Amino acid sequence: MGKPTYAKKIKKEELFLDFNENYLKIVRKINALSPKPTARTVIKNLYLKFYRAIPCEMNLKPYEIYINKEEFIIGALDGSVKILEVQPENSKIMKAKDFINGYAKLILA
Repeated sequence: MGKPTYAKKIKKEELFLDFNENYLKIVRKINALSPKPTARTVIKNLYLKFYRAIPCEMNLKPYEIYINKEEFIIGALDGSVKILEVQPENSKIMKAKDFINGYAKLILA
């Protein structure tokens, strides 16, 4: 049997995403921190937790948002992050499409 390993405790401030980082690093962080303690950010005073994401090659600036009927994409340093599951504050976890239907106007305002 192998030796046990130590992982340092994750601090609350480490849960917040910085979209000035590499997009692959952000995707990995979102997926690694799901379901708990959960990667998060604040966009237009809306507190969001992200549960699933995939890399996207769309050319957006860091923090720039692209939304269509089914996609919620956030620009990062050298690529973009396509959000698949998100949880707005005081709401349930939802697919990106459901989030767009209820929150797109708030995000794009």
